[in-house]
Amino acid sequence: MTEDFNAVLERLQGNLGQFVDDPQSAAGEFQIPEVEGHGTALDEQINVTMSQEKFTELTIDPRAMRLANAQLAEHLLEAFNAALEDHNRQMMEQLTQQHPTGDGESLQQDLRQIQADSLQAMKKYTDSLFDALGQVRRLSGQE
Repeated sequence: MTEDFNAVLERLQGNLGQFVDDPQSAAGEFQIPEVEGHGTALDEQINVTMSQEKFTELTIDPRAMRLANAQLAEHLLEAFNAALEDHNRQMMEQLTQQHPTGDGESLQQDLRQIQADSLQAMKKYTDSLFDALGQVRRLSGQE
C-alpha cells in the first residue's frame, strides 16, 4: 500500500490506548483484574492484543497489506473481536476467582459494567478504523 496508508495505520495504532481513559474509575471501587486478550485473523497475519480494556498492540504482516481495503477491514475486525472475546473470557475467570463465595448479584453488576465499558471501547475503535479506511480510499482516489 501507499506511504499514506502506513501513516494512517501508525496513527491509528497510536490512538488505540485512548478509548477508555480510566477503567478503574469507571468500575468504582471494584478492582479490575489485569488480563491480556489476544486475537488473530488471516492465518495469524493480523495480531491484536487487549489489556486493561484497551487495545495495546496491532501487528499486520506486510502480506495482509496487499488486500483490498474492505477485506483488510473485515480481517481487522475479526482480530479485534477475537481479542475482545479472549479478554472477556479471561476477565470472567479472574472475577470468578475473586468472588468464590457466590455473591452472584455483585458479580453480575461488575460484569455488566465491564461489558458496557468494553463494548463502548470497541465501538469507538471501529468508528475510527472506518474513518481511517475512508481517508485511505480518498487519498488513493478510490472514492
